[in-house]
Formats: sequence, structure tokens, C-alpha cells
Amino acid sequence: LAFHHHAWMSNQYRTFGEFWEEAPSAQRHSSKMQNSGYFYQSAAEYALKRKESAQHALEATGMAKLQPSTNVPNPEYLGQILTEAEHTYSQAAVGNNQIHKHVILQRILLSEAKHEHSEGVLVLLTRAYENLKRHRC
Repeated sequence: LAFHHHAWMSNQYRTFGEFWEEAPSAQRHSSKMQNSGYFYQSAAEYALKRKESAQHALEATGMAKLQPSTNVPNPEYLGQILTEAEHTYSQAAVGNNQIHKHVILQRILLSEAKHEHSEGVLVLLTRAYENLKRHRC
């Protein structure tokens, strides 16, 4: 699932942009590459790639018609994909991992369908603009 990679890359750039934004001004340079705006812009580009690849995955699996309001419970901890009930069902239902894999894929796609991609991109681009403007890059 390519959108997971793009989400991870976007998060890395956003985190580094936040780190760079908090750096003491004595360590900042006027180069575009050494400005938090660059990292926010890169994060926004990966967020757009995430949106596109997620839409492609949803269309390829026939799940593109899911409503963003589809009820997907929040996981107990970061990285959790299945609820305990789903895990128990998928393990009991079949000896091989086919249903288990299907449940995991469905859960990931439901979660991605309800994610507000455009809102995240706008926030990142706004932060990029503000930082690049502030440092005149």
C-alpha cells in the first residue's frame, strides 16, 4: 500500500519542518533548503501523493464509494490495525491467512477513506508559505 509510505514521508518532512522552525535563529540560514517552509512544502507534496495513491487503491478494490463518515473505531495504540474482535474472528474463521489479510486490508482502506487529505495539504502549504515569506526565500 503505497499511501502508507507517502503518509510516512509526509510525516517525516512535517516533523523536520517543526524541528527546524523551533531551531535557534543563529542556526538558520537564508537558503530555501535550510528553511522550515521547504520541509512543509515537501510534506504537502507527499500528502498529495498519499491522497492520489489512496484514491487509486480505493478504486482498485471497489471501496471508492465509501463515505468519509464510515464508522471505524480508533485503535488503542499507534500502529494497531485490527480490533481484538476482528483479530479473533479472522483467526477462527479460516486456517490460512486469507480472511485475516482481507480484514486488515479492509480496515486500512476504511481508515484511509475517512482521512481528510485535502485539509492536511492546505495546512502544510499554509505553513510553508508563512515560513518562506517570513524568511524571504
